[in-house]
Amino acid sequence: MKWINTLVVIVAMFGTMLMALPEASAKRPVVRIWDTGKLYTQKNPMHDAWKDRANWVLVPYGTTDYQPRGDLMLEGETFYLFLFTNKDDSIDLMAKIGDAGYKPNEIYKVHDTGRRNFGHGTMAVKILHNAVQEIVVEHTAEGQKDKRPVVTIYRVLAGKPWLEVRPVERVNQQGMHGKSRICAFVKKEGEDFILDSKREPFTEEVIIPAPEGTIGIINFSRRFRTDYDFMWFMAFPPGVEKHPLTYLGFHADPFWEDARSDRPSVGAQYAYMGQGGVFIGVLNAKDNWKREDVGHRLAAGENYRTRFRAPYPGRWKLVARLDGRYVHKCVEIREAGEQFIFRSETGGLLDYILVYLWDNTTGAPASVFTPMDVYRKALGRGTK
Repeated sequence: MKWINTLVVIVAMFGTMLMALPEASAKRPVVRIWDTGKLYTQKNPMHDAWKDRANWVLVPYGTTDYQPRGDLMLEGETFYLFLFTNKDDSIDLMAKIGDAGYKPNEIYKVHDTGRRNFGHGTMAVKILHNAVQEIVVEHTAEGQKDKRPVVTIYRVLAGKPWLEVRPVERVNQQGMHGKSRICAFVKKEGEDFILDSKREPFTEEVIIPAPEGTIGIINFSRRFRTDYDFMWFMAFPPGVEKHPLTYLGFHADPFWEDARSDRPSVGAQYAYMGQGGVFIGVLNAKDNWKREDVGHRLAAGENYRTRFRAPYPGRWKLVARLDGRYVHKCVEIREAGEQFIFRSETGGLLDYILVYLWDNTTGAPASVFTPMDVYRKALGRGTK
């Protein structure tokens, strides 16, 4: 029976190896804390950490007094949160994007008292809760200007596509630095506010405040060198849109699109962070938004049918840029593969069509999350 005992040992070892690899995932949703085994002190360390991921070790569930050997990486349903050491930048939220790997987004935490103090890197991490269905950590960053602690709580739930952020000490604003061409202030009711950096007349940095009724900010993201469009969605409680620390920043920084850089960009998206916190949704379903360039003049009453076909059923928003203004429409897609139709009531030059998945309907894949999923479930704004 010696060979049976040996086989049991080999199977046990193999199972342990699987648990230590980020690629291995359980059938039911779980969250994880990984010890990367290394302190990443270089600027922009995401690529190096990703290459080293075979060396990551799972922090045992139930353990809160763990002493890490390296920087910690929190894993959620659609993202990783990289709590790296380097003090040149704020930490990174990394969207999972299938075979393409990941796309990082630097997430700022700021103490703004008229003099902005960004929390950079990691000074300390305290694990408050570490279970299969929920992770909560207290993260301390270093103030960029004064070297003092800037402290937040991060909470990750199994099967949910958002990171919950709550303030603890010397922080009152949460930001995202994903530089994109187009971002939007979005509303539950009414027309969204589209900011397209290539179509605005600004020649210097400008702050765009949130309009009344805004429930969150969408960053329409494209991954460099791949055909993979997805959305970051920062949602916040009612009233946050009225605070002066909630705005979009128009920057001279470049964005990357279609395998090349261009400028200017909507270089930062910010929300005031009170006790209600904010929720950053990583809506990583491929092509849950698309911009289709047209450059064609339509006659009054003429229809334009998109080449793009919706990959998912659901409620989509359609925005047509017609003669320099935005025309808004809601579209329900009943089956994947349907095209979008825009009817021009007045006629004019159709610059492009922007479509984005706004809400799920019956028949939508369980793995496809929308802004309204985050708004309803994370903020508790309704039960539908």
